[in-house]
Amino acid sequence: GGLVKENSVMRQPSGLGVWFTLTDLKKEQTVYYEGILPDLFREKQGIVAKGALNGTGLLLLRKFLQNTTKITCPRK
Repeated sequence: GGLVKENSVMRQPSGLGVWFTLTDLKKEQTVYYEGILPDLFREKQGIVAKGALNGTGLLLLRKFLQNTTKITCPRK
């Protein structure tokens, strides 16, 4: 999970593909997702998702688990 970086979302001209950058404010990761984006998907918003890195280092998302305005850790 992380934040969708501002000005990083690029939509495929035809189809449902979208590229964006996910960040934890220290590191960044380029992400690709093909499908209908959740209603709450926005730049500068937090997401939690499932996916895997491909051979070139691109994170291929399979499923959005949650959108959130902030990233929190569970209480101990």
